[in-house]
Amino acid sequence: MGPVSSTPDEPSNGGLLVRLFDLALALLALIVVIPAGLVALLLGARWRRTRALGERGRILLLSCFWMPAGRTGRVLERLAATSWPRLYDVVIGNLQLIGPEPGLPGEPPPSERPGLVGPWWFERNAAAASAPAGPERERRRPRRPLSDLKMIAAALFVRLVFGTARAASGETIHVQGLRIDNLDMDTTLQRLGEHAEKGDGSRNVVFINAHCANVAAHDASYRGACDAAEWVFADGSGMKIGARLAGEVLADNVNGTDLFPELCTELSQRGCSIYLLGARPEVVQGVVEYVEREHPGLVIAGHRDGYFTDEEEGQVVAGIAESGADVLLVAMGVPRQELWLHEHLPATGAKLGLAVGGLFDFYSGRLPRAPLFLRDLGLEWTYRLLQEPGRLWRRYLIGNVSFLWRSLRTDWRRTTR
Repeated sequence: MGPVSSTPDEPSNGGLLVRLFDLALALLALIVVIPAGLVALLLGARWRRTRALGERGRILLLSCFWMPAGRTGRVLERLAATSWPRLYDVVIGNLQLIGPEPGLPGEPPPSERPGLVGPWWFERNAAAASAPAGPERERRRPRRPLSDLKMIAAALFVRLVFGTARAASGETIHVQGLRIDNLDMDTTLQRLGEHAEKGDGSRNVVFINAHCANVAAHDASYRGACDAAEWVFADGSGMKIGARLAGEVLADNVNGTDLFPELCTELSQRGCSIYLLGARPEVVQGVVEYVEREHPGLVIAGHRDGYFTDEEEGQVVAGIAESGADVLLVAMGVPRQELWLHEHLPATGAKLGLAVGGLFDFYSGRLPRAPLFLRDLGLEWTYRLLQEPGRLWRRYLIGNVSFLWRSLRTDWRRTTR
């Protein structure tokens, strides 16, 4: 382990031009940050130096602000004030603007000069999860001014909107006042399977996405049905953003579409049966054919489309009860499906009732799902918008903005109170 360093080695990862770029940008930023930093010091922030590992195990003393307790500290932290002094470390050469994460004592050191931000930073601050220590520090990326500026701008946006990374939340969290059961996919499958096989009474399962949260904000009966459900799961990237802005961390994206094939396997192994209710006749028939083809061990107790009158409702409920199905999947759209299950599930005798939205469209083959890379990026909604722009433009183009605005408003109230 080398001595404490305040003077860096020769610039790496791009040479002199990279060093000059970092120096120029850091000095420009300091013109803005120094007056703001003086204000932060007057408000109670304290300058500190912390130990970290640089390239080849070189010990660095990196600068930071420690925030005062209370509302002032939370606001300063939200403005990224904790990291302002690290621009000084860029100027003296302890850090580069973009690079691997600084190492901690006892960990493998980074292979090159650490960075103020980098891909590791987004794992910690945008994905709301702790980044792995070793592999990310070894990953190198070419330094290009335009891409560097984009990454810095993105980091500022993420920090201002989402704040700092948080520890994992408990099993129950709240997003815009809606209770969310914060379980991962495996735990969800186990609990649903156990209740379908051995549970007493009927239990509803609801999946909440950004559109559902928008509906709940204006429809008290729908919100009541969600609150009364046994399990409420967060569905989609919008809820991940909403949870983060509520100061929570989602354990998983437990959406009904990804859950369905895994649930079919779980129920088949437990000897349970399902009933499919909703959508057009040819669509629900397509789901039946999918289950028979892909999950031949799962018993389909019955199925019917969702186009029935109020006068026929009693007959539909009686038919489900006569089938003896353990699990009822209802695809009638939000909020009708949740309200229907809330009112009628006990009379059907099914132990589980799942409100599954557009799931039948995907597994019947009527609509293809978004490519995996879009789903991984949280952009499946863009693909759905392109599929059905006339029906979905309001939900996504206006609804997503409305959802984000309510989340931001709630978050800033929480941060500044």
